[in-house]
Amino acid sequence: MSADDLSKLRIDRSLAPVQTRRRRKWIWLGAIAIVLIAGGAWFALQPRAVAVQTTPIVTTYPSQQFVVLNSTGYVVAQRKAAISSKASGRLEWLGVAEGTRVKAGEIIARLDSRDVSAQLDAALANVNVARAALEQALAEERDADVSLKRTRDLIAQKFVSQSALDQARARADRAVAGVASGRAGVVAAEANARNAQVAVDYTLIRAPFDGIILSKSANVGDMVTPFSSAADSKGAVVSMADMSTLEVEADVSEASLSRISVGQPTEITLDALPDTRFRGAVSRIVPTVDRAKA
Repeated sequence: MSADDLSKLRIDRSLAPVQTRRRRKWIWLGAIAIVLIAGGAWFALQPRAVAVQTTPIVTTYPSQQFVVLNSTGYVVAQRKAAISSKASGRLEWLGVAEGTRVKAGEIIARLDSRDVSAQLDAALANVNVARAALEQALAEERDADVSLKRTRDLIAQKFVSQSALDQARARADRAVAGVASGRAGVVAAEANARNAQVAVDYTLIRAPFDGIILSKSANVGDMVTPFSSAADSKGAVVSMADMSTLEVEADVSEASLSRISVGQPTEITLDALPDTRFRGAVSRIVPTVDRAKA
C-alpha cells in the first residue's frame, strides 16, 4: 500500500458513542425483564386464600313428632332401703356420710360389741374343752376294748372269774357311751360358738347392695334398736339408693290416662339440665288416688 493510500485511511470516531448507548439500553431492558420475571414468579408461589362456603349449624335434639301429653314428676330410685342393725346396742362407729358410694356387703357402721365378743371367746373355749373331753373318751374306749379282750383270753384259760368279764364289758359299754356324749358335747359347743359369731356379726351393719348413701339417721353414741319406736333410740342408721334403678314418676290425671300406654316413648327433661333431653318409655301405669288433688 502506498503512502497516499495510508493517508486516506481514517477512523470514524462519531459512531462509538452511539454503539455504547445502544448497548447500555439493551442491558437495562434485560435487567428490567429479569426483575419482572422474578416478581411474577414470587407472586405466583405465594399461598392464596381459598374461598370456603360456610353453612350455619343448628343443634338438634331427639324429639317426638307429636306431643301426646306433658306432665311433671320426680326422679326416684326404684331400689332404696333404710338400713338398720339386727341387734340392739350403742352405735360405736359410722363410716359413711351423705353421698358416699358403697358396695354390697361393705361395712358402713358398727355397734359396741364388747359383750358379744366376750361371749364368742367363751364359746370358742368351750369348743376346745368339748374336743378335749372327746379325745379323753376315745382313749378310754380304746383302753376298755383292750381290757375286755384280755379278760376274755384269761377267762378262756380259767384264770379269772365270770364277774371280771362282766366288769370289763360294763367298762367298755361306759366308754362307748362316753364317746357318744363327747361327740354330742362337741356339736353343742360348736353350735354355741356359731351363735356367738352370729351375734358379733349382727353388730356390723353392711350395705345390702351397691348404691349411694342418701341420709344419716343416727350418730355415733346413739342407741340403735331394730324397728325401734322408742323415743330414745334409733331404728334406721342410714338410707341409701341404687342409682342404676333411677326412673321418673309422673302424675297423670284420670282424664288423660287413656292417652298413655305401656311401652309408649317419652321425652324427659330435667330442671338441672334444661338443654339436655333424654329418651324413655312408659314402664308401668299404677292407678292410685291422690286425695290432695281430688
